[in-house]
Parts: sequence; structure tokens; C-alpha cells
Amino acid sequence: MEIKKVLLVGGGTMGVQIATTLARHGFETWLLPYRSYLNYLDKEKKGGLDTLAKSDEFLEATFGTIKKIIQQWAEKGRLSSLEADQMLSRIIGTINLKDAIRDVDLVIESIPEDLETKKEFFRKFDALVPEKTVLATNTSALSINEMAAVTKRPHRFLGLHFINPAPVNRHFEVVKGLDTSPEIIEMGLNFARKIDKVPVLCTDNAAFVINRVLFAMTHEAILTLMDGVASAEEIDKALVLGANHPIGPLALADYVGLDLMLKLFESLHREMGERYRPPLMLKQLVRAGHLGRKTGSGFFVYNKN
Repeated sequence: MEIKKVLLVGGGTMGVQIATTLARHGFETWLLPYRSYLNYLDKEKKGGLDTLAKSDEFLEATFGTIKKIIQQWAEKGRLSSLEADQMLSRIIGTINLKDAIRDVDLVIESIPEDLETKKEFFRKFDALVPEKTVLATNTSALSINEMAAVTKRPHRFLGLHFINPAPVNRHFEVVKGLDTSPEIIEMGLNFARKIDKVPVLCTDNAAFVINRVLFAMTHEAILTLMDGVASAEEIDKALVLGANHPIGPLALADYVGLDLMLKLFESLHREMGERYRPPLMLKQLVRAGHLGRKTGSGFFVYNKN
């Protein structure tokens, strides 16, 4: 199966990273911010699609971020001016759902990491897109099978897990559900290679491969900090210098966002039991609004500038 048109739903951090990754490797990438999608559904319900604009604040903000990233790459010599222009031309922003799904080959969702939210999204999209369309989730931990089960095309459903930061991280997880067809699995693997990723094929299990292992390490790092064995700085230094990790587990948690880390730990705890019970310190930091880099403090304190 040849993938020509890709629709990416979601304009957050990962959505922007995925869009730039796809465009850089030649894919026609349609971008529909999730909040723009929700606004479209609301207008459709109220019969107001005749007043639908060509853009909205969410699409403008997302595209502004994308343009800034591409411009920075060009300024640093990673792209020529021509390549930057070509890359930007491949990203087609829209808030019109009908335009977005027309003749689409692959839909990738990168919306909030909540199972019920994703299930409702796929339930709706399954009824709208062409029969040929493959549905994919970028979830980092949630059940592929549960999402596929709400559609009438579980054989054309899979996980395509981009790892943050997606433009440079070559690890890529292709997650097959119980009903994913061999053709679609092969499509997922080939798709990963076309965007210069090294795919790992895995089954639908809690957190798949990389996050299952990383979360076990992060969990132990937080417990080590709680037990007073060493400071956050010393714990991360030990992993960076002693295990040759590019970033320590606590700094990585801050980078991902402690609110998201907590949600993922809660999901793993439900699936895997006590060994993934969310640490009390993580809960306390989230309750206090210390969510990591995006708020200026988490396990570490950051200069917002």
C-alpha cells in the first residue's frame, strides 16, 4: 500500500514534531489541530458550517510554531532555503474536516493521552474516512486493541509511536493489534523507514517497549530521590556518566511533563500492578503545579528564558 496523503490530527508539541518530520521526508501532510476539529464538530452540530473560516487561532498558532522551527533549521544550515520552502509547502493546514479526509490514505492522531478521548475520536473518524484509509494512533502507552475495537476496520488500525523529539529520534514503534492485518503491519514498517526511522515491531502491551523500560527506570529514580539516597542532580549524573544515557531520568520526566508522566504511570499501574504505582512525590509535584520544563519547575528548577 502506497501512502500519499497523510492527515495528522493534533497541533501540540508532538503534532508539530510529527508534521515537520513527515514533510521533511516528502509526505503531503494535512494538519488539523484537535481543538479546530472540536470546533468543526460543534459548528456542524449547530448547522453553522456555512460560516466556517479558512483558519482559526489554533491553526495559526500551530503553523506559526512550524514556520519558526523550519526557519531555525535553515538558519543553522540543516536545510537550504529551497528545502525549507519545499518542506513548508508540503504541510497543508486546515480546519475543514471534509477537505482533510478527502482521499486520505493514513490518519495519525496526536490528541490528548486519554483512552476515552481517543476512542471517541476513532469512533467518529471511522465513519467518515474512505474505506482504504488506515487509522493510526501515536499513543505512548494506551491500548491499541481498545481503540481499534470501536471501529469497523480493526484490520486497518495500528500504533505508530513517534518518540520525542520526533525529528531527530530514530527509534520508532510499530504496534500491532490482535486484528491488524499483515499488509498494514508491513505498511507501518515501510512508512517508518521512509521517514528515516528504525522501526521496532511490538504487540499491544502496556507502554510497548521503550516507555515500559524507561518508566521502570524513572520510577526507581523517583523512589531513590524520595529515600534520600542522593539528590536529583546526583541521580541523573549517575545515569548520564555511569550508563552513558544522554539525559537523566528525572530531567527526562521534566522534559516530557510531569502531568503526562503521572497519567502514564496511572495507566501502567492499572495494567501492570504495584511495580508501577505512581510515586507520591510525583503526585505532589503535579498537584502543586510543578509540571517540569513547561512550568519552570519539576524535579529541577528552570530559567523560563
